[in-house]
Amino acid sequence: MIAGYGWIKMSIKKILQLFALAILYGLAVFFCDSAEEAANRTYLLLEEPIGTIQAENIFMQEAALSDSMGFCFWGEADTAYLSCNATGGIAEVKQFLISGNPELLGAGVLAWQQGCFLDQKTAQSLFGTDDCHAQVVLIGESQYPVLGTLPMAQPTVLRIPKPEDRGVLNRCVLAAPAEDGKGAASQFLIRWGLQGSTIDFYALWAVTFHLLLIPPAFLLLRFAAYGIRKVRNSVFPDRIKYLLLLAVLIGMLFFLWKQIIILPDMIPVRWSDFSFWGRWWDGQWKNLQTVLRTPMSEAHLQMMLDMVKSIGFSTAALLLFLWTFRRQTDEDTAD
Repeated sequence: MIAGYGWIKMSIKKILQLFALAILYGLAVFFCDSAEEAANRTYLLLEEPIGTIQAENIFMQEAALSDSMGFCFWGEADTAYLSCNATGGIAEVKQFLISGNPELLGAGVLAWQQGCFLDQKTAQSLFGTDDCHAQVVLIGESQYPVLGTLPMAQPTVLRIPKPEDRGVLNRCVLAAPAEDGKGAASQFLIRWGLQGSTIDFYALWAVTFHLLLIPPAFLLLRFAAYGIRKVRNSVFPDRIKYLLLLAVLIGMLFFLWKQIIILPDMIPVRWSDFSFWGRWWDGQWKNLQTVLRTPMSEAHLQMMLDMVKSIGFSTAALLLFLWTFRRQTDEDTAD
């Protein structure tokens, strides 16, 4: 009877471990998928900021082209104080100015309306609620109707720049996938006489995605070891046993291989160019430094946070898998 209870207890523990493993891995996949859309875009860092008039002209002329692409200029302005005459509230916020398609930065339908979006906490402090559509705030002497709120991590106001806001739009996001990013960025910059460089978030996302493949790879190894032990004792002829096992393993390896993302700039033009990988790693390191020192919009911060969460959960899932595997191996050895 006691042995039966021990078996039940052991089975419940294994089920809980598998359940925890599935939850951790599922969260890692969820946050990785959440970051993919924002990461798979083309981001530009302009050498010289542009003003709102120039940005509006580019937007209107680009929209008239047959091969036009969506884009959004943005930049961080000086810290501002918001005030509301109706409630008497005052809040200090960061200003992000947006010109173009704001949906590329997660700002909804800001478009060309002379209004603003607030973070939810600032809206609560000013109006007592985050449902403050059509309320009016003052930034300096200018009035801005509140178009809505966004779940931002810091006190922030998003608004359309005015002519007096000169030289603040120094970043741009293009509605072009990262795989075609360099070509699209070069075409866009040349077309409008701008100078700048790309910021690659997709390479960081690819690292995050590849970490998700490690637990399945370990599971594949576990399955291979288990299959080898079992086929030795099966009644099938040795040739059939090992051919079946080999077919299953090749299928699983092929599935994992198909999931691997190879970035376009990882393929050398000439395979005899032995200095290619040194330059590639140097470029990735410089890109990472640019990412870390460049102020980000809320959408970028959320994307990076999702990547960090995915890496954390996938690492936890891997450690739990290894711990469970080690315990199972010790039990099999003891038996």
